[in-house]
Amino acid sequence: MINSITIVDYGIGNLFSVKRSFEVCCDKKIKVSSKTSDILSSDMIILPGVGAFGNAIRELERKDLINPIKEYASKGNPILGICLGMQLFASSSEEFGEHLGLDIIPGVVSKIPNQTQDSRLLKIPYIGWAKQEIIHSNEKFNFLDEFKEKNMYTIHSFQFKPCSSHHLLAQYDYGGNKITSIIGKDNVIGVQFHPEKSGKYGLSFLQHLIQNLG
Repeated sequence: MINSITIVDYGIGNLFSVKRSFEVCCDKKIKVSSKTSDILSSDMIILPGVGAFGNAIRELERKDLINPIKEYASKGNPILGICLGMQLFASSSEEFGEHLGLDIIPGVVSKIPNQTQDSRLLKIPYIGWAKQEIIHSNEKFNFLDEFKEKNMYTIHSFQFKPCSSHHLLAQYDYGGNKITSIIGKDNVIGVQFHPEKSGKYGLSFLQHLIQNLG
């Protein structure tokens, strides 16, 4: 049962928009914190993020949050990563240099191709409403089928490429390029889109997630 949720505050991300979304869609105790004790004692944690991968990892290191987050995940506790927060689950990132990630879901973060097969140039970053193509909807995340072809607000220049296809739960199409939208492993799930900016479908996604992971 999920009763308490901690949104990890490491100085990057729209923390209070995320907090407000959870307050609207569920009746849970929700706090924003960077304290290890709050993270480890929560029933679920949220890792938000906006910006560059390297800066985010440095802030997590500076605040001594990397080990608590990895410890939390290793115990099978529920974690949601949003946008950059999802990308931080990766093993490494190629964004503005080489950076090690949390390595919670094996994969690499790389730049979105800016060209289609017919040499048409694409705008990067991608900014818009991405239609969800559900790839896997396993027992833990069986609610994902309800979001097939739903549009979620997305903005990013780099994409998460999981090492295992089993961890790829959803993607979207951009100029013929298939871009990862949702990843998952055990009780860890990451979304490239912003549920807090995706209207009724975003709030519904958060409600379903809490019900399933709880």
